[in-house]
Amino acid sequence: MASTGLGNRLAQDTPRATVATAFRAACRWFLEGRRLDISALADEVGVSRVTMHRWVGTRDDLLTEVMWHLTSRTIDHLQADIDAEGISPRTPELLGRYIDAVARTTGVQRLQREEPEAFVRLCTTGASTFQQRIVGRVAELLAADRAAGHIAVDLEIEELAFATVRLLEAYAHAPSLTGKAADPVLATRVLRAFLR
Repeated sequence: MASTGLGNRLAQDTPRATVATAFRAACRWFLEGRRLDISALADEVGVSRVTMHRWVGTRDDLLTEVMWHLTSRTIDHLQADIDAEGISPRTPELLGRYIDAVARTTGVQRLQREEPEAFVRLCTTGASTFQQRIVGRVAELLAADRAAGHIAVDLEIEELAFATVRLLEAYAHAPSLTGKAADPVLATRVLRAFLR
């Protein structure tokens, strides 16, 4: 059967890369434990390095967005599980499970082993938006627990969320901070004692 010129062009046409394509590839690389390299990512997606930088910014910007996207998705799943199980207060259990998930993520393990200073800087300081965003999510969880009468700590929600995240960071990022393994069980116990 003869094909038309347009038919031939359509058969050879490949979908154009987009920012979303690049971001999905970066998330996949992170979960596989591959180092996020802007040039290599540009090659895989089929765009120039300049285009990739225009889309994702610096490597730190990309890492922050990837880690936040995966964190937010993980928190959503854990919250749904905990709600289905009827656990309350939710926050200590959810954050303990989150620490366990972080400890098992191949990309996090690679960063903690190969780039611990960058990992801690991006996750626990104002060098990126990650900490600000996780404090916001934890504030939402704490506000719901307080409204349900499960938390009586006499601090403003934002203050309590910041302090809670600092505890979370100490346990979730222990491999980078102290060289010790993360301990989700201990973290959950400490968070339960703190969030009364």
